Amino acid sequence: MLRSWLRRPWLGTVAFVTLVAVLESGVGLRHNLSVLTLGLPIGIVTAWVLARAGLLAGVVASFVLISIRFTPITLDTDAWWAWSGFTTASVVVLLGVIGAWLSTTSA
Repeated sequence: MLRSWLRRPWLGTVAFVTLVAVLESGVGLRHNLSVLTLGLPIGIVTAWVLARAGLLAGVVASFVLISIRFTPITLDTDAWWAWSGFTTASVVVLLGVIGAWLSTTSA
């Protein structure tokens, strides 16, 4: 029965956005409604990227999100962790430039 309900595109999208929002917010770990409301836009953007650009763009977006989320980024160059943040930011910018260049070149 669940399979027949989720075959409709709009119901499947709502279920996907809800699942991503719950997983992003960590419900069960913290009981905070504001955390769930921050997970909802992430779910909507994820569904939009997957529907608009496809699975490869979703994988790249997930890689960038995880890379930025778990890398300390600072402007203090004396900090010992500063260069890992600079490297991550450089890789993300480089991926964006390469993606923009590849999308504009003719095959």
